[in-house]
Amino acid sequence: MERHTSRTFDREIDRLSAHINVMGKLCEWQLAKAVKAFSVNDKRLADEVIKADEKLNQRQHTAEADVIQVLAKRQPVATDLRYIISIMKIASEFERIGDYASNISKRVILLDTNPFPIATGFVDDMARIGRNMINSALEAFETLDEAKAIEVWHQDDQIDSKFVRFMNSLKREMGEDTALMEAYTSFIFVGRCCERIGDHITNIAENIYFIKTGHTYLSDSLGD
Repeated sequence: MERHTSRTFDREIDRLSAHINVMGKLCEWQLAKAVKAFSVNDKRLADEVIKADEKLNQRQHTAEADVIQVLAKRQPVATDLRYIISIMKIASEFERIGDYASNISKRVILLDTNPFPIATGFVDDMARIGRNMINSALEAFETLDEAKAIEVWHQDDQIDSKFVRFMNSLKREMGEDTALMEAYTSFIFVGRCCERIGDHITNIAENIYFIKTGHTYLSDSLGD
């Protein structure tokens, strides 16, 4: 963001930006730990992730309150308005990502068996891509780099592709051993959480592109 003549306004903008940075890093941590807990059936670690989600929720509420205060006080226009409104939207996306990481952890607590290698392999891969997307999205947000935001947007295709392969592999496995249907259902649930996380990161990238350009990448790409 460009600096303003009002230093107070700049500090308010910096405070809003800090919310996004903190929430993004916490989401990346939650996803990493949730998937690790899933891989080794670590219920203690899963519980830590669930408890950490409350911090993320509180941060989102604070971010929303700060956004409303700045809007009422400054009545921003153009890029400033897009930036401030997008802060609220991005905070909401990170809150949903935290929910999915928490949901993975809740499923870990319910699982009575260690996940099979076929599940941990795909879930680890999807989560790794998701964590890279989060970090790249934070970098794109810091500099309002629309090119990097587009890269993040397209990385979700990798998660989607792996999820399709994951589902096909599980279907073959389930056909051979229906006695473990409950376990396979849990694996599908965890995989779906990772897939949805990718979608929410894509939304974050879309918001970054919107801040910089004033329109959405999806509409621009369809227009081409």
